[in-house]
Amino acid sequence: GTGPILKAEGALAGVADLFILHAAHGYHGLFIEMKTKTGRQSPAQCAFELKCNIEGYKYTVCRSFDDFEREVREYFKV
Repeated sequence: GTGPILKAEGALAGVADLFILHAAHGYHGLFIEMKTKTGRQSPAQCAFELKCNIEGYKYTVCRSFDDFEREVREYFKV
C-alpha cells in the first residue's frame, strides 16, 4: 500500500486528507477526511478528529464528492 511510502515522505498518521485554512462559523479551519461508503476511520484518525474538535477546528468525514461539495459550501456560507 501507499502507507509506508507516505510515512517515509513525512506524512503523519491520522492527519486528515484535506485542510482548509480559513476561519468560519467559530472554527479555526476545516479538516476533511475522505472515505469510501464503507471506509472506517483508523484509531489514529479518530484521535486526530478529537484533537481537532478540542482545538476549535471543524472535522468532517466525506464519503462522496457530493458530501465534500456540501460541506465546503456550508462552511463558506455566510
